[in-house]
Amino acid sequence: MTKKRRGDAPIHPGEILLEEFLKSYDPPVSQVEAAHRMHIPKVRLNQLIRGNRGVTPDTALRLADLTGTSAEFWMNLQCRYALWQAAEARAGRKESKIQPLAKAS
Repeated sequence: MTKKRRGDAPIHPGEILLEEFLKSYDPPVSQVEAAHRMHIPKVRLNQLIRGNRGVTPDTALRLADLTGTSAEFWMNLQCRYALWQAAEARAGRKESKIQPLAKAS
């Protein structure tokens, strides 16, 4: 289930997991099977796939083992997504106009 996003928004790691990994097998790997292999509750995996939960370091390690990628791959995806969300949330608010420190003379 793909969420609608703006053109410049990064893709949530859960969507990448679903589209690029779980659905790429024939037959596709179910969320129940993936959660079982990762030793996590299926609700936790479903929340991640739906974009309602982020990737934690623990989840990144489990995803790396499941997919044959690295934990850094999953953490970088999450970091990029979280930074974009934070920038969107603060756009136009006072703290978006923080004065930088002046260089010492």
